[in-house]
Amino acid sequence: MEHCNVSIYPDKKLCVCIALIDTVSAEELLECAIHAVRDNEHWRPGYDQIFDYRNLKNITGLDYMKSWSIAEKVNAIDKGLGRGRNAHICSTDMQYGMVRQWMCMRKNEGQAQVFRTVAEACDWLGIENPSEVGFLPDCGAD
Repeated sequence: MEHCNVSIYPDKKLCVCIALIDTVSAEELLECAIHAVRDNEHWRPGYDQIFDYRNLKNITGLDYMKSWSIAEKVNAIDKGLGRGRNAHICSTDMQYGMVRQWMCMRKNEGQAQVFRTVAEACDWLGIENPSEVGFLPDCGAD
């Protein structure tokens, strides 16, 4: 089962990862996103990324220690991915809080930010038209 949709926009040096299901384990979501990015022929180290979690309502099997474990896994592969800035779009307080906690564990403040809307995330990354990177214009860009 595909947990996320990954689109890469080489002209914008951007990767957009959208969660497609409402319930997933944190590890499954992470693995899906990493493999989808690595396996895409258009991915280049240093591209900015947008992670859209608005469809995700429940993350299973995640506690404080699991968050640390996942943060360590991502830190270990970060150099290989050569990530640019990361914008996380969260529609619920649970998502927002979990991503903020995870960012603190990874110590990547400034390189990653959490937003409530597509418009805010795109603005931070300098994307003027969210519909050019796969977000529907009729959804109010939020």
